[in-house]
Amino acid sequence: MKITVHSSKPVKPAYGPAEAPPPAAGAVVPLTVFDEVNHDEYVPGVFAFHPPAPPAAALEAGLARMLAEYRERAGRLVTLDAAAGRRAIALNDAGARHVEAAADVPLAAVMPLRVGPEAVRLHPSCEDGGGAAAGDQQEAVTVAGNFRTFFGHSSMVMGRLLPRMEGHASLQG
Repeated sequence: MKITVHSSKPVKPAYGPAEAPPPAAGAVVPLTVFDEVNHDEYVPGVFAFHPPAPPAAALEAGLARMLAEYRERAGRLVTLDAAAGRRAIALNDAGARHVEAAADVPLAAVMPLRVGPEAVRLHPSCEDGGGAAAGDQQEAVTVAGNFRTFFGHSSMVMGRLLPRMEGHASLQG
């Protein structure tokens, strides 16, 4: 199976006119002790859909609206106190990486029958152009990644990649 990346870009939050403005620059959500225990482990999630697939613009707009609601997913990891090892999520609306790709086979031909690590191969890898640009340090500490791969006959796989630590910090809200 060959996956071809068509685009890879950050998507920023889209705030509606009735929404409260984002907090002032410099706002952070400190990581909790539970976040720090999990270190820098990223957890992938894969969701497969039968045809028809929604338009790419609709999916990207939905991601932007979600990022406005859950700002932690559009932030960046920062160090508050290097000596103490304290980190936080900067609520800077830098955006989440959004990758669009296509596969050269129908989804039914490659969909695993059981959930497991082999499902991750349905996404483009960083080496295929699906991740941040080499040397882009700001992107290297992104909080979220979103992937979409189209298969033959309009089937689609969507996924997300979140650091395990982000879950607890965002619950402090």
